[in-house]
Parts: sequence; C-alpha cells; structure tokens
Amino acid sequence: RRDPRVTNLEKTNARHLGTLYEKIAKKEVVSPKACETMIEILFGCTGTHTTSKLPKDAVRFAHKTGSIDGILHDSGILFAGDRKFILVTLMSELKTPEQEAEGAQAEIAKVVYEGLIVQDAPRSPRRLEDTK
Repeated sequence: RRDPRVTNLEKTNARHLGTLYEKIAKKEVVSPKACETMIEILFGCTGTHTTSKLPKDAVRFAHKTGSIDGILHDSGILFAGDRKFILVTLMSELKTPEQEAEGAQAEIAKVVYEGLIVQDAPRSPRRLEDTK
C-alpha cells in the first residue's frame, strides 16, 4: 500500500536523473565501492543507439535505457578519456517511429561529444571534475 504522503512516485525528470548520475560518478551514493559496481552494471546496458554516432574507441557510456509506447529514455555517464559528462534524454508523447527518436538521441550525443569533448567549447557546462 502506498503512503498517501508520498506523491509522484512514477515520475522523474532530467534534473533528478542527472543529479543521481553525478553522485554515482563522484562516488557519493552509498559507498565508493557501491558506485563502482553501479557503473559496471550500467556499462552492461545493451542499448547503443544513443552513442551510435560517436567514435567507439573514444567513449564509453554507462547508462540505462527505457521505452514504452510513445516514450523513449536514455541516461547515464559518458566517459571520454579521463573526462565524464552526464547525458540525459527523456522523450515522451512521441508521434514518430522509435527509430527516428533514437536518431535524435544519437544526434544529441554527437552534439555533446563534438561541442563539449572534442572542441572543449569555452561555454561548456562544468565538468564533474570541476565541481570537487
């Protein structure tokens, strides 16, 4: 039975997921060892559409995908060399075929990779390493 004081249990947003992944990447959830285990489990995710446009030898994505009719999600920690970035895509109310939405996720990841990692854009968001 659900506690009536708790609401929105089935809802999340990009900020919630991003905060969770940031804490995992910084090893601030439960224990450092638990975070390392979580990251290894996330590396086991078999969905590859988000990183399909990225060089396979340059990045690793510890992530979790999710989809049901009209909804497609992928979020996690993008590792590029010694740098880490949080990438969250939450798509809902999709009217297009899933392949098109997956293509959009891949395009978002490509923009992040090229703009923040390859070019190291001067106005890029803070890296996890910069927040210690």
